[in-house]
Amino acid sequence: MFHSMPICYVIVNGIKNDSQYSGFIQKFKEIENKNNKDTIPKKHCGENFWLLKPAASNQGRGIEIIKSLNEVRKFFNTKSIGSKWLA
Repeated sequence: MFHSMPICYVIVNGIKNDSQYSGFIQKFKEIENKNNKDTIPKKHCGENFWLLKPAASNQGRGIEIIKSLNEVRKFFNTKSIGSKWLA
């Protein structure tokens, strides 16, 4: 199933122990390190690119493409606490 459907996480910025954010970071690291090849979708086999977009918007505004955990941290540090994002 995960080879045909994109992996998605709804992240609430600034929430401690957010399971969605933890899952996103774990999957990011798995893909980055090419660990656990059974759960890494084929579409992620080359590069570890993620699209982050506001969860409540569909107009193309606020979309970022992230390819490192450092970029992820910088991205969320500039966003409002409690804002929701789709990764």
